Amino acid sequence: MDTHPKYPLWLKIPFEHNSDSSIKELVVTVLTVERFQYFEVTADTIHSGYGGSNSRFQKSDLPNTKHDISLRLLNARSGTLYLKLVRFDQRPVRIWLYEKGLLTDIIKDYHYRVRGRAAYYAAYAALLFFTGLFFMLRFYQYRQSYLLWYGLYLVTMGIFTLPAFERLAAIPIFFDWFPFPGTIQDSFRPVPWLFFTWYLKDILTIRPSQAIYKYYQFFRWIVLFGLFGGLLVSILNLTPIIWLPVNTNVYLLFPTTLAGVVLGWHIIRGPDAVYRLIGTGMLLIGLASFGYLILRALAPGSYLHLVYEIPILIELFLLNQAIGLKMKWTNRDLVNVQKQLVLAEQENVQIEKNLNEGLQRLVEEKTEKIEAKSKALLAEETLKIEAEFAQKIANAELKALKARMNPHFIFNCLNAIRNLVEKGQEEQAMEYLTVFASFIRKVLSYSEVRRISLEEELELCTLYLTMEQLRFQDGFEFEIRVNEGTAVDFIMVPPMLLQPLLENAIWHGLLHKEGKRKVTVALKQNEMQLLCSIEDNGVGRKYAARLQKSKKRDSMGMKLFLERLNINNQLLDNQYHFEIIDKYENEKSRGTRVNIFFEL
Repeated sequence: MDTHPKYPLWLKIPFEHNSDSSIKELVVTVLTVERFQYFEVTADTIHSGYGGSNSRFQKSDLPNTKHDISLRLLNARSGTLYLKLVRFDQRPVRIWLYEKGLLTDIIKDYHYRVRGRAAYYAAYAALLFFTGLFFMLRFYQYRQSYLLWYGLYLVTMGIFTLPAFERLAAIPIFFDWFPFPGTIQDSFRPVPWLFFTWYLKDILTIRPSQAIYKYYQFFRWIVLFGLFGGLLVSILNLTPIIWLPVNTNVYLLFPTTLAGVVLGWHIIRGPDAVYRLIGTGMLLIGLASFGYLILRALAPGSYLHLVYEIPILIELFLLNQAIGLKMKWTNRDLVNVQKQLVLAEQENVQIEKNLNEGLQRLVEEKTEKIEAKSKALLAEETLKIEAEFAQKIANAELKALKARMNPHFIFNCLNAIRNLVEKGQEEQAMEYLTVFASFIRKVLSYSEVRRISLEEELELCTLYLTMEQLRFQDGFEFEIRVNEGTAVDFIMVPPMLLQPLLENAIWHGLLHKEGKRKVTVALKQNEMQLLCSIEDNGVGRKYAARLQKSKKRDSMGMKLFLERLNINNQLLDNQYHFEIIDKYENEKSRGTRVNIFFEL
């Protein structure tokens, strides 16, 4: 029998047994039917049982097969075989009756005829599975999440291709080990497309603010609905009473529903080549799957599966191209950041070299002038020249000190940007780079001036704290408070004076603290002086000193701060003083406060 009936279908096959017949035992085989029930009816008895590839009760009494059932009808003079076909797919229903002794030859002949299709499905499943493993290994190497989701998508696609090979080759690899493989296969078929939705979100960096987000959300909800619906069907089919037949072709619509086609159309219109490659693949799969369903309904055939499977291979090629392009862009950005780091280091080395050479020339010139004029000038003139000389030397030392400080800070910032790029946090890296660029612009614009307004100094502090906030592992809070009446736009201070203290508060106070962390900068002015307090709720100086001692390194930022403070006190009329206060509560350290006093 070879036809396309509607189910459930009852078949009646009567038997007349001739005692002189050489046929001793019959075997019935029902192919392409996932569940059927058989009844052997004679004048005296009724024997019944279940069969089919998706039956929870299927137990073939013959070796190396799960479709063949031995009949008992030949033991009686006459009888009738009834078959109830409960569920079958769109392929023709095939029912064979043959002598049990011919079973081995029939199986060999069947395997010989389908060897080409079995080899095709084995190669198809292996290609998807091992390509997916390759991308999962790439994820382990590059730590890009879209590589993991794409690898899982391909691996699960390969696993769901196995049933076709298992059915043709009669080799249990995965699904055939389950008592109801068809239900498992149908219920979990949306799993690869769930991984595919996560892959789309990460490789295209889809955000709720984008116009394409609503189409992506609709597509993902369809996939989730199919997955949870399939799980519910599996749970119900495990019961001995409820049986819900599931049409496999319903799940073929998951990558190709109207939502998928619309999403692919909007993706292909995206801003770059990655969008166009992925959108083309989705549209191709959509059109191919719709065509496949129509052809299967109008003219079922053995090779119509190629209409759907070949476009999947083409989509695989396009998605691989998109991943390659994405990784190329990521590596290019990393190389650009590394180049910027190298250039910044070279520029700072050259600045320090030029300043040292200029300082040396200045010392030599002034020394010669002092030696020449000291013989002719009076003591008062000599003191005046020496004072001028000391002031210029201090200015030169201050510029050299700035050159020493800038590489130290710039290296830390660029190293943080590089770490964010290597971890795949491109958005945080771009945000950090934007703040860093603003900070560097201000620092360079202030590098040639001795003093800036306190308002400009606080802007530098805000930018610096924002950068440290972005690269600090568990985050911290900061607050800058200015009391009413404080003339921050009138008071002048040396540029970058407060930054080393903020760095100490963060990296020696907050770094090792658990729980909520905060840095507070408070300014208060009276008639004689301005008080600037930098306060943290960190681990305190004693604990930080033990850590520094164990690591055998000193605080470079604090050293630079003390040197700059001493030089500025020599150059400027107004003096700067500071004190460090350790905060304790119940004999337990609650952080550190640094008070800086500016004489007005």
